[in-house]
Amino acid sequence: MKSSATLRLALVLACLTLAACNLAQPKLSENERRDMKSNATPYTTDARYEDALSSIGKYINAQGGQQKVVQPKTIVNNAGGQELPFNVTDMVITGLNRLSGQKLIVAPFDPEYIMNDAQTGGTGSRMLPNLVVAGSITEFDKEVETSGSDANLDAILDRGEPDTNVSAEFSNGKKMSRVTLDLYLIDYRTHVVIPGASVTNTVNVVEVEKDRQFAFAIFGNGIGIGGKIKSAQGFHRAVRNLVDYSLLQLMGRYYEIEYWRILGMTQSDPEVRKNLASQTMRVAKTMQGVGGPNAEQEAQGEFASYGESSQIFAIQRLLASYKFRDVPNADTGAPYSPLVPDSDMSEKTKAFIEYFRKKYKIAVPAADLGGVYMELLKNLPGAGGKK
Repeated sequence: MKSSATLRLALVLACLTLAACNLAQPKLSENERRDMKSNATPYTTDARYEDALSSIGKYINAQGGQQKVVQPKTIVNNAGGQELPFNVTDMVITGLNRLSGQKLIVAPFDPEYIMNDAQTGGTGSRMLPNLVVAGSITEFDKEVETSGSDANLDAILDRGEPDTNVSAEFSNGKKMSRVTLDLYLIDYRTHVVIPGASVTNTVNVVEVEKDRQFAFAIFGNGIGIGGKIKSAQGFHRAVRNLVDYSLLQLMGRYYEIEYWRILGMTQSDPEVRKNLASQTMRVAKTMQGVGGPNAEQEAQGEFASYGESSQIFAIQRLLASYKFRDVPNADTGAPYSPLVPDSDMSEKTKAFIEYFRKKYKIAVPAADLGGVYMELLKNLPGAGGKK
């Protein structure tokens, strides 16, 4: 009988052990994974910032106007914290280079290279910048928010004398840290910060840790099983995303480009939007008989000075102002999502142009970009145009 009881207890212990092995291995829930992903970057995935920088770079380099040379100062971490990179200048250079082209040139400053060149009699020359990007990591609040829960279970299963003890311990923890980057543009000639050309952005970095412990003791013989999982986002990756987004915002403000539309964001930059709306509305109202007689010729001349990418971008920007929500996709029949300016004459952009032509009964052919642009200005909602 005793051996039969022992066998039963051994089977129970084996079953409990197998169950504990599964329970002792904690896992991240889908909500926790989504939470970490959403906090890892200011908005969604980092690839969007790289694509957005390239998109506004096409616009900047295809339009008319003076060529600009931009140079970053040494951008360092003034907030401390061994988890963060000490120097992010290379990240800034890489981000700026996605904007570079014929009209915007990136010229990194390397005093050691210049001194060595002078000492060796090198004949190298360098371009002086028009714009200087300055700033630093200004805040690092480690574990500014922490939350967690613990649970313990101890049970004694006996009949008057110690036979079986069961214990379990559960713990969940979450820590969130914050990093803030300040960037601004300086006029190299005057050494004055350019009004409105400054940004401050913050990114959150999350760490989740779970711990599970189980123990069993039968007739004085025990076994313990534990499991731990720890998932932490990379501070360096988060800082790179922060740099890319901050450069997108900084250069978008300087060139007065609706950078938020490129990211598909619902919120906008009030200062940029106000300046753009004022300029566009002034031209549109003038063309609709409210202002001077030369507005149409000036608008045509400005548009003609753009490269093709900038012309497409300008048309997309105006189309976005119409807020069309029922433009049909010829392939699926379903409505397109809102148009995001990206300088690409895609099928989606063509569909929006065609929708505008039909809705407003425009005779100008879709292939005539200059004509489409002028019609978009003439019918701009809010400027007295057609509804």
